[in-house]
Amino acid sequence: MGKKAQFKKIRRLASAMPVIPVSKIQGTHLTGAELLEKGVKDVKGEEIDPEGRYTEKKVVKVPLNHNRKMKKLYYLNGMAGVGMYLNAVKWYEAKMSASK
Repeated sequence: MGKKAQFKKIRRLASAMPVIPVSKIQGTHLTGAELLEKGVKDVKGEEIDPEGRYTEKKVVKVPLNHNRKMKKLYYLNGMAGVGMYLNAVKWYEAKMSASK
């Protein structure tokens, strides 16, 4: 089977897999006026300029991209790496359903 067919198979597998949330840091841009409205007095020890632009970083939960992970493992280990990933996801799913 060629690489194109393998990736098609990987996409099909990824779409059938469960959603696994992971934590990522996301930055949002705010103006100084918006920060002052929130009650923030200073950023990194400096006073806030009402007309300045600031970045606020926070941790958000996003779904894991199974397709991207399996493609990386395919490039590293071939279909054996994809099989290991599938086993790991099955183990994780069983662990999460047992803890509920």
